[in-house]
Amino acid sequence: MDDSRAEFRRVNPILDARPRFGPIPADLILPWGAIAVLFYTIFQGMLQLGYLWTILMIAWGCGTWWLLTGSKPYRFLSKFVREPRWCRGYVRYQTIAELKKERFKNRANQLKKRSNRNSKRK
Repeated sequence: MDDSRAEFRRVNPILDARPRFGPIPADLILPWGAIAVLFYTIFQGMLQLGYLWTILMIAWGCGTWWLLTGSKPYRFLSKFVREPRWCRGYVRYQTIAELKKERFKNRANQLKKRSNRNSKRK
């Protein structure tokens, strides 16, 4: 066997890495921003607590979110996706011409019923 094929190829380790902003994973930026805005509105705007309590609550909310989602957020968030409800439907195939004829007949019957009602009222 050829020795050059037996050696491992060098691979760039950054190819398997997830995007990050420093130590913070990029997929946490949006939820943390939403948590910060929500908690700031509640604790600073409505309850008028001090900035210390607001910052502590934001840190608590962001930390909780990070613990719940971890490095694989799909494992936690996929629990809240509704499963599709599948059912079998059996419908007779109709061509477009048949559908138009059927609608025309139904419409004609409705008009006859209305005219009969109006004539009975007079």
